Amino acid sequence: MLIRCESCSKSFNVQDDLIPSKGRMLQCGSCQHKWFFIKEKITEEKILKNEEIKKNVNKVAKDESQKIEIKAADNKNYFKLFLVIIISFATLIIIIDTFKNEIAHIFPNIEVYLNNLYETLKDIKLFIIDLIK
Repeated sequence: MLIRCESCSKSFNVQDDLIPSKGRMLQCGSCQHKWFFIKEKITEEKILKNEEIKKNVNKVAKDESQKIEIKAADNKNYFKLFLVIIISFATLIIIIDTFKNEIAHIFPNIEVYLNNLYETLKDIKLFIIDLIK
């Protein structure tokens, strides 16, 4: 069994049968510090510390996996948002083109704006094609 001095933290390897279950007075060979050592106390403390460490490790691992899932979901959401914006933009252009004669009374130069919007759609298409390549 490995025993550590309470004062100087030096470790000593001691046989298990030399320390009774009720405990024993020990003296550090390095700093001469004396203390009463009980086997059960150490094993209980180690078990509690190990359980605490396992809980913390599991909690950190769970938090990290959730962060990874959140990041992946965020990327998917941005892509979906991008698609919705592009589809909405194309729909707006189609609606304006459908009702351009009626809208021409309010906006006399609607043909110029529609041509610019069509060119913008072509640019977006080329941008997406470049991204895929």
